[in-house]
Amino acid sequence: MNRYCVLESFGKVDPGDFYEFRVKSITSESLHSEAGFIDTLAKRLMQRYESQSVDEMLELEIELDNPDRTKHFYRRLFDKEKNGEYTQEFVTIASETMGLWIEERLDQVAYAHSGIPHNSDPAYDILSIYLEDETPRLRLVQVKATDCELQSNCGLAIAKFERLESGDYDAELSASLDLMLKQRDVPPGLIARELKLNRRYRVTVIHNERRDGIKIMTTFHEKVKGDTIRRSCVLVKIDWPDLWQQVARRVYAQLA
Repeated sequence: MNRYCVLESFGKVDPGDFYEFRVKSITSESLHSEAGFIDTLAKRLMQRYESQSVDEMLELEIELDNPDRTKHFYRRLFDKEKNGEYTQEFVTIASETMGLWIEERLDQVAYAHSGIPHNSDPAYDILSIYLEDETPRLRLVQVKATDCELQSNCGLAIAKFERLESGDYDAELSASLDLMLKQRDVPPGLIARELKLNRRYRVTVIHNERRDGIKIMTTFHEKVKGDTIRRSCVLVKIDWPDLWQQVARRVYAQLA
């Protein structure tokens, strides 16, 4: 991701009292025109969907001996009745993969974990652990993908965060954290209970709207109370549907 993009800070946003960041192409070109970006996103999507370990290889190599790299295995992501046109589930998986990629490569987290495909946790898509003043912090991330409903999607996200803050999803969060901390590459000494205290929240949105003039998450500080540092938003403006079409074609071409 950091080969193609940068994460720019736009400071604190009011009303809402949250920090806003935007992902920008290093070349100032549209992301769908960056061949390396498309190739790598496609590869990461396939590795995640097939439960393979993810790496940062630039070339998407054909792996004919992979039994899961078939149109049948990917049938929920592509409509065979429409010549392999991508589905809404493809957009969901691709956007979550992009959100995870942003956490891992643009924000220097120690560890980032996403749920399994088609089975998202109720109020978060990604769990990130990062250092804040030498203290490990847990950040819960919701990823949204929307052509022209930026405001409403952000509102849905913070409404779920409010329920998470109130304890409605404590059981699910504890289970997800326990699974994450059992991974071999998680830094040692992390305690789930401590991570859940004073956690941070982020909404990452892949969208196609002009940000200027749109007010989003004006009640974020009411849904998630506390210091501004607890609340953030990452916006990724794309050309819709061009980016999804490019990634989908790259993936579909590799399927047997």
